[in-house]
Amino acid sequence: MLRQTARLAARRRATTTRAMSTEYAFDEPKTTSNWPRTKANTLINVVPQGEAHVVERARQPYDVKGPGYWVGVPGLDAIAAVVDTREQTIVVPAPPECLSRDGVGVDAAATANVCIVDAEKARHASDDPAQKLAELAGLLVQKEVAALSTDELATKRSAVEAAVKHQLSNDSAPASWGLEVRNFTLAALTARNDEERAQAQAALAEKQAQAAASVQRVEMAREAARRDAAYAHEAATRETRILADRVVALAEAEAKATKVRAAAMADAILVVAQACGSAEVAADVVARTSAAALARPVSSIDKASPAVPVAEEVEKA
Repeated sequence: MLRQTARLAARRRATTTRAMSTEYAFDEPKTTSNWPRTKANTLINVVPQGEAHVVERARQPYDVKGPGYWVGVPGLDAIAAVVDTREQTIVVPAPPECLSRDGVGVDAAATANVCIVDAEKARHASDDPAQKLAELAGLLVQKEVAALSTDELATKRSAVEAAVKHQLSNDSAPASWGLEVRNFTLAALTARNDEERAQAQAALAEKQAQAAASVQRVEMAREAARRDAAYAHEAATRETRILADRVVALAEAEAKATKVRAAAMADAILVVAQACGSAEVAADVVARTSAAALARPVSSIDKASPAVPVAEEVEKA
């Protein structure tokens, strides 16, 4: 009898504990995480100023309770999340890979003012929405810093701050987490140490020297190509000039040969005129002699004696 009474008492205690917990009576035990923060349903629940209770009824979204009190049925209604709706100032950590355009590590000190305006969306976030926003802001700062050189960090800090704030305000991720970004401040943007900066500058100088050497090689190749083209043009011009000189020489030789033929014809006419007293015979002999002389090449004219053909013509006449 005592044993049965102890079992009944233990069963009542277990049932009361499940009813007062944030889990439903028909839920299986499970591990809890840091987000979302939960609270037991005490039948009459008080919501402090600056908080909101996300209430679920029979495992379904039911209502969001603001500051004040509300009555919930234990075992049926559960406080799925207790959300802080006050404005929070979170520290934005700079990612370790935050580097400037010339490869120098950069430390960024930034803060963001956020507020949860939709408790239902914040309850369904996989982690604390404020911390997720801090990580997102850090990545945006890294993106903006990567476009700056080390010397521009101090002068363009306000520009980086405005760009990150604009992207946070227009990004859809904070709204899906139920957050509203009210301000973003970039307090400092500095290079990490002089040694790393010197190494980065040396690497940058080496890259610039390699680029200058590449440009110089390209210029040298271009100059060599230009010289080759000029030489080819000059060689073609010289060859054309040589051909022209040969044509002129041939023309001069032809003219000289023509003069020789003309002189030979004149000598033949004189010889024929002296050999025969008939003008008709002289004219016929000169005509045939001229035709034969013009038909012979230049070399035969230069070597042959004009008296031989004329004498033959005289004998035939």
